Amino acid sequence: MIRRILIFLQRIRHCAGFGVQSPTDYAFVREVIYERWPYACYAELKAKFEDIEPFELKLSQLLLRVANYAQADEIGFIGDLTPVMYNHLQSGCLKSHIRMIHSDQCVMNERMSLVIATGIKGEQKKAWKELTKQEHVISFDLYYLGLALYRPQRYSETHIINFY
Repeated sequence: MIRRILIFLQRIRHCAGFGVQSPTDYAFVREVIYERWPYACYAELKAKFEDIEPFELKLSQLLLRVANYAQADEIGFIGDLTPVMYNHLQSGCLKSHIRMIHSDQCVMNERMSLVIATGIKGEQKKAWKELTKQEHVISFDLYYLGLALYRPQRYSETHIINFY
């Protein structure tokens, strides 16, 4: 708990989308990442996993919202995918195929327009850096995980977001 407070304080200037200049990226931050209204399936999924840690539930609900927003054919996942996260991702977009990928296999395109990486400050740091260097990738560094969206009409950007 103390570690989360310290991380929050280090990243406090990145709260609520401050510093995000693009209107579409700002809307993504405000309406997807920081969404506070409950989705209809939250209660059903929470009942399925009763003994879940509150922070893992919060991350899983974020993944549901991101999958719902992206509506990607394939969702690439780098790192550890728990059953709770998998179910929330699948509930966010039923047509998406979730695929575990390795850092050297990660090439984003029209088909795989969303990649999620856990552990971007630890064991997956190198993979995250390589992913954010690709062309047309808009990435969001939430400290606990990274979100990368492929947008062919845009230049690459990386946003630091204080996820709380």
